[in-house]
Amino acid sequence: MQIEEETKRNRSNLLVSCFTVIFTSLAVGIMSYYYVQSWTETIRNVITILLGDFIVIQLWFHSCVIDSLDYNNEKRYFQFILLYCIGLISSIVFVFLPRDSWLFLAIFVSLAMYSNSVIGVTAGGIFLTITCLFSPAGTISVFLVYFIGGLVGIALFYGLDINFRIGMPLLFSVLSMFMLELAYFVIFENQNLNFELLMMPIISFFLNLVVMFLVLKLFSNSQMYKLQDKYLDIIDPEFPLLVEMKNQNIDLYFHAIHTAYLTDRIARKLELNLQAAKGSAYYFRLARENEKNNSAGMLPIEEQYQFPSDLKIIMHQCMEGKFLSKESCVVLLSDMVISKITQAIRISSSVNYDGEIEAIFASIRNSIRLESCDISIKELNMMERIYKEERLYYDFLR
Repeated sequence: MQIEEETKRNRSNLLVSCFTVIFTSLAVGIMSYYYVQSWTETIRNVITILLGDFIVIQLWFHSCVIDSLDYNNEKRYFQFILLYCIGLISSIVFVFLPRDSWLFLAIFVSLAMYSNSVIGVTAGGIFLTITCLFSPAGTISVFLVYFIGGLVGIALFYGLDINFRIGMPLLFSVLSMFMLELAYFVIFENQNLNFELLMMPIISFFLNLVVMFLVLKLFSNSQMYKLQDKYLDIIDPEFPLLVEMKNQNIDLYFHAIHTAYLTDRIARKLELNLQAAKGSAYYFRLARENEKNNSAGMLPIEEQYQFPSDLKIIMHQCMEGKFLSKESCVVLLSDMVISKITQAIRISSSVNYDGEIEAIFASIRNSIRLESCDISIKELNMMERIYKEERLYYDFLR
């Protein structure tokens, strides 16, 4: 059933790709011929957009294969293509507008958010090239202003977690565009500065601010809220997978519950990706339960329940026992604490909780397991202190 659905989705994506290539080629070809009335320039522009389409489509499908698309975008190809076509139309419309009113910052960032950073940079750069080819104002300086501004925007909005804190990235990305326009269009081109010369960059600043806010609001409503709802379902005790775990192996179920509790405490304190870490704490042991020695054992379950990509990445790290991120470090250490204390309680009625926790952290610090993890000594000490504060909770494990 999953193979059939995958085949249907690939066919529909292929048809959408073909339509996109035809549409963008016709749009650029017609625009080129009627605007510049030159077959040579028309052929040049059509070849440019054709190669651009090929690059973007290739990057998309390759990103799907290696699972590098952000925010579960692998199932939203149609949305991305629709945005891609809107970006192309916008780049053509910008030809007839003053250079200060080109809103390429929003195009770069929105394309990246509905795919990933590499695709966003590539697609945004292609549209900016098309505009610069058509527009009399399309100099190398103008290209640099909007290309660098787009790169700054993508970098600032890269890796936003499910909490979607956009205040500072929004402000700094718009300020970056303002400073670039000020440097290239005002200071560099005009020796005598006055307030009138600053009017267009100021207007552009507020225009970018409003459009970026609307784009981010749309993205939040269409993507992030759905992702939050998905995570709320996955970490709900009544989620079918958790209920099935409870019915089949009650010990594994309670171990997952306890691990998730400690993970929640630490992840909140360190301001990590809470939902992904907590979900990993619930489910990363399922592969071992299914008698699989690696993360491939969870792939059918991940597809069936549509796990978000962040959750899958952290969960796979935990399955393989790799401390590669702060989230996987928190989950694995919480799992070790629960396992160690549970085992000690079964052996003796009197357990030194602090001693058990200190032994775990001493062994971790003396090993090489943290070499690839960016967690700091301060954060490790904070984690150890929080684990020791949960003495009453450990009594509950008896």
